[in-house]
Amino acid sequence: MIILCTTFLFSQVVEAAKPIEGIPDKVTNLSATATSTSQIDLSWSEPNNNGSPITGYQIERRIQGTWMIIVSNTADNETNYSDAGLATDTRYSYRVSAINSAGIGPASSPATEATFAASTVPTKPRALTAISGDAFVTLSWKEPVSDGGEAIFDYVIEYSADNGSTWTSFDDGTSTNTIATITNLKNYILYLFRVSAVNSIGIGPYSEVQAMPQGTISTNGSYERHPPEILGVGFYHINTERVSNPYSKVTLGLEIDDAGRFHDFIPYSQYSDEIDMKKFKNFANYDKHGQYVSLDGNSIIPTFLAEIGKPVQIQIRFIDQYASSKIEHIGLYIGKSEDSSSYDPKILWNKGQPLDVIDKNNVISSASVNTSLEDGWYWAIIDVVFDKEISESDIIIETWNEQRKPATKILKDSIQVVRNIEFTQDDRPSLRVDVSVNHDTSSPVCKASGTCFTPHNAQILQGGIVSWINNDVFMHDIESGVPGKKDNRFDEHIIPGNMAQRKFEQPGVYKYFCSMHPWATGIITVVSNDSKFEKIEYDETKPALLVASVSSSGSIMIENKETIVIPNKDLKVEISGHIQEKRGSQPILLSVIRPDGSSEEIRTATNERGYYFVPTVLDKKWQSGKYTVIASYKNTEIASIEFSIDDNVKGFGGKLFNITDELKNKIKSYYENEISIGSFENWMVKSNIEPKIKDYLINRVKLFEHIKFE
Repeated sequence: MIILCTTFLFSQVVEAAKPIEGIPDKVTNLSATATSTSQIDLSWSEPNNNGSPITGYQIERRIQGTWMIIVSNTADNETNYSDAGLATDTRYSYRVSAINSAGIGPASSPATEATFAASTVPTKPRALTAISGDAFVTLSWKEPVSDGGEAIFDYVIEYSADNGSTWTSFDDGTSTNTIATITNLKNYILYLFRVSAVNSIGIGPYSEVQAMPQGTISTNGSYERHPPEILGVGFYHINTERVSNPYSKVTLGLEIDDAGRFHDFIPYSQYSDEIDMKKFKNFANYDKHGQYVSLDGNSIIPTFLAEIGKPVQIQIRFIDQYASSKIEHIGLYIGKSEDSSSYDPKILWNKGQPLDVIDKNNVISSASVNTSLEDGWYWAIIDVVFDKEISESDIIIETWNEQRKPATKILKDSIQVVRNIEFTQDDRPSLRVDVSVNHDTSSPVCKASGTCFTPHNAQILQGGIVSWINNDVFMHDIESGVPGKKDNRFDEHIIPGNMAQRKFEQPGVYKYFCSMHPWATGIITVVSNDSKFEKIEYDETKPALLVASVSSSGSIMIENKETIVIPNKDLKVEISGHIQEKRGSQPILLSVIRPDGSSEEIRTATNERGYYFVPTVLDKKWQSGKYTVIASYKNTEIASIEFSIDDNVKGFGGKLFNITDELKNKIKSYYENEISIGSFENWMVKSNIEPKIKDYLINRVKLFEHIKFE
């Protein structure tokens, strides 16, 4: 009986251990990657539930029409496959099903990819720039839009000293580096430079020619020596107390550097990190936050708030016409007068001499200046600790080279020193959600910790109000979209201690970022009270509002807060955009506000795909000045674009190019999956479209989905 009982129990255990067999679940994470003009590689993940051991996979392919089985059973459990012998420049779709002893599981979600176009030479290298030094020039460029289907393995670099009559090749070896220093040049001679890319097919076309130096020719034919140029200034706070997000660990590489450093996002002196590590070596951690402001005349110069007894750093970026290392003087003056002689304090650096700090009122407790030549830019790194308060004041930056011709920049109301930095919110309205903009937002380390905006993903009900509160000492802005892809839905500047508010009427997911600190991104999720409404993930490739100026001479895509030039005074425009809902035709109200304050309302509707398109005229009479176009949906503003129009080319630059029927047809073919992006690029090269226009179209091709096709 004991034996029988044991056998019975064992039999029960065995029976219970048998798996319940069934067909596998769906294959996941299928991806397709083109590797040549005739091959696409597939990879996938096995199902979450196999049912029983996988014995193989079935692979299907489709060009157009029905699916065709190309492998009925791979007879192994490998999760990759190479499909060879394909047609050139052709788009294929794939799906994969898992197989076990019970049968074939459901097909995966499809993955689509196009084989490379027929191999050609690479297109032109882009954005060639030159920075001069003492008897050398450093060139840098961007790789071509297309490598022609074959890997680029070298660049040919040439220069000319006779205005392009003859060219000399510079031997830099075989390299794919996109930066090179041309040595043994002569100072005060105009050189021209050009670069071309090389693949196994041959040498591609030359880049645009870059001239260096860019001085002006005097009456006797020589080059006039210009003073250095002051390009921009960075303001930074350094904190050594209660550090929660240490910048020092990122600098030392002690943590996974998902965030990068300042120089990954904005102009920044990398040498300043070495200075900081030496200066604050007694502290286990320190954090650093701040921002860079370009001094090109169009940037907003926020007031920098410094705190008594706390270290601050001011970085000034210069470039000199011939050799930035020849800069011999840098002065920084703080005060409220146009006369620099009355400014106090003054920090004066002269090459080869001790630092001179003129401080009659004993405002500064310590100051130091370091300089650094980095990639042709000359940096002055000024570390200061203030000991007294300073009311809101101007900063004058002064510099000269060996010719002692001064260059100056006045930064109005750009600095204030206070005893304690504290912000209070008085009479705040009742809010549904507060989003805090903390000091971490002005440091790249907030990207890794998700603390750039708190909360990172703010959820509100439909019709709710979001308030962004700037608790930082730097200005921030809230721009809808993602870095590099603004969608013109909202754009707010928030000075320290203030807030910006926005009411969200439509459900969906809205992404935003700070253009001054491009690592800082956030999300607003608007949830509908209507449970039947399907929440729509916002697609930043389909902006809510676009405005393009159209004339017989070309077309200009108008950016928000941009000044464009229309020499022929033609105010014809095309207004278009997209709403995130797809519920058939939906009414759209467009409002145009003109420079004289008059306005016009235009009513239109979307198509089935959520797009609207309206050709119109901004005004019957010519008016230069500021225009605003506002798009409203369901009595709610969904986007706006503010821009200025001028007929004077001086000081401005419009992006003029013809939108031909052939170009429209090519764009249409791309969006209907008839040609690949590679074919589109190759067509533009063969059509001799200007490089700037070609780059513009490639970088923003998805914005052209709004074009009205007959």
